[in-house]
Amino acid sequence: MKRKVSIFNMFLIVSCLLIACSGGGPVPDELIENADSDPIEIKDQYELKIGESGFTVDRRNRNILEFTLNSVEIADEINGKEAASEKDPERVYVIANFTAKNHGEIGISTQGIEYPVLVNGSDLGKIKNDAVTHRSDLLGIGDRITQFESSFNEVGPLEPGDERTGDVLIAADHRSDSYIIYFGYDMEYRNKLTWHFDAGEAN
Repeated sequence: MKRKVSIFNMFLIVSCLLIACSGGGPVPDELIENADSDPIEIKDQYELKIGESGFTVDRRNRNILEFTLNSVEIADEINGKEAASEKDPERVYVIANFTAKNHGEIGISTQGIEYPVLVNGSDLGKIKNDAVTHRSDLLGIGDRITQFESSFNEVGPLEPGDERTGDVLIAADHRSDSYIIYFGYDMEYRNKLTWHFDAGEAN
């Protein structure tokens, strides 16, 4: 009887160890490049779609962050301010609604989160080859400063375990048939995330 109990206890211990080693963290196993590094290494995630989530690690705080692109809107003006001007007659606003979740142990101000950039939809190869390095390679850059209703850059840190949803404003140089929203341009993240959408998918 004691032998049976010992075998059963050993089975429970092994089962618990297997469950613990199987992950259980916020990042899906198939996205982990190296689980033994500190912090973990996460694979680049390309060609995500609207509604999908991507995971990254920020270099400064070593936090795992999760971003979900909920929706995208292309607009000629916001809060009565026209995107186009005499200097930039073709400029439009791209408004990306994101949910960000902090899976790390350190609070991050929304100003401390790297904002995405906008790239032409045909330039994924350049992103993969680290050839998107200058402003001339971009359609636009996420605006950390402009405040408007539902803007993401509200005051207050994103605490561990918290999530925040808001709009990121990008002034695009011109319209395109397809777009890429790209996290990782400023090298503040340890891996790259790209969301792809056609102009027709924007609200």
